[in-house]
Amino acid sequence: MRPVCEISPEIPFDCLEIIHKKIRRKELTKKELSLIIDAIYCDRLSDIHIAGFLIACAVSPLSNQEIIYLTQAMINIGQKIKWDRKVVVDKHCVGGVAGNRTSPIIVSIIASTGLYIPKISTQAITSPAGTADTMGVLTNVELSIDQIRTVVEKTSGCLAWGGHTNISPVDDLLTHIERQLDLDYDSQLVASILSKNIAVGATHVLIDIPVGKGIKVKTKKHALTLKSYFENISRAFNINTEVIITEGTKPIGKGIGPALEAKDILYVLKNDHRAPEDLINKACTMANKVFKMVNAKEDAYEILRSGKAWEKFQEICMAQGGPIKDIPEANFQYVLCATNNMQIKKISNHHIVNISKLAGAPKYVESGVYLHVNVKDTVKSGQPLLTIYGHSQEHLDEAVLYATQYLKWTS
Repeated sequence: MRPVCEISPEIPFDCLEIIHKKIRRKELTKKELSLIIDAIYCDRLSDIHIAGFLIACAVSPLSNQEIIYLTQAMINIGQKIKWDRKVVVDKHCVGGVAGNRTSPIIVSIIASTGLYIPKISTQAITSPAGTADTMGVLTNVELSIDQIRTVVEKTSGCLAWGGHTNISPVDDLLTHIERQLDLDYDSQLVASILSKNIAVGATHVLIDIPVGKGIKVKTKKHALTLKSYFENISRAFNINTEVIITEGTKPIGKGIGPALEAKDILYVLKNDHRAPEDLINKACTMANKVFKMVNAKEDAYEILRSGKAWEKFQEICMAQGGPIKDIPEANFQYVLCATNNMQIKKISNHHIVNISKLAGAPKYVESGVYLHVNVKDTVKSGQPLLTIYGHSQEHLDEAVLYATQYLKWTS
């Protein structure tokens, strides 16, 4: 909820001048960016003004110095958490890959060792699910600052939605507009991620940048540019940040959509035979990189196999609001089967994301896609390829029509 602020008539005019300045590709000052962020927080700008600011920054990318100013302004507006710990870790993925719900698994693994990992997540912007959407299926994610502190001090980790806190609150206001524009640009992305990492008191941060055709970061060159941004801005705030560039050519896991991704998470944590191998490997690889960053001699695979991560996940959920909730299932389903014998050569992130969104995700948490096959699998005619879960018959029909028209399985 935005606060009620005393409105000064000249403020919107000043902000409009700043937006016009950015449209003219001029660099903004620390004062100007602070003024914009303060005006957004205090509800002095309409959604149209905010959209204008976001589009201006997308057309004329912010410099490193501007991103530092923007990040600092976003941190200053909200509350910050300080821990009585020398090491507090965090991780974030810039997104784009369908599925890829590693955070709940990583938090459970790392927190089981006693390392603090207060994970504050966003809802989906351009994807069928964000970590907050998926975790909201399983437990309460609407935690206050005091509740986050209590949960982390009790369990060493948390998985909360940033929109219910006052941690970098402008980020969630900007995210709301970005979602309407289907827009996600570099400088806002970097400031968004790091402002939350810094505000929750992280000392060590691992950033995952997936790269692949049809997703947010399409080229290695773009990934390296983002990597440079993250490293430069982190240094300005004395945060130890490591950036990894990973493969993003296909979905990670089998479920795409909040409820279906929640199923994958539970399969992995329970060591269920249905657990997607690629999701296990990515989560454990990243957790081990975090351990290496802080010189912890732990092995994520061993922790997962031992059941300690599952115990910790249940403990975190209980501390956040009670036992793990039942996962809802859509009433409208369609199984897409192979029409001939073939080998799966590719699965398009772009098309799987679109099918899931047409089915109703993330607004309707039970909606999405569940993959029955992976790249390199050999399938026979009539074998199930995926199941589409629709919120309604209309949603399902639109998703099926798109899938049959655009989804290709062979190269």
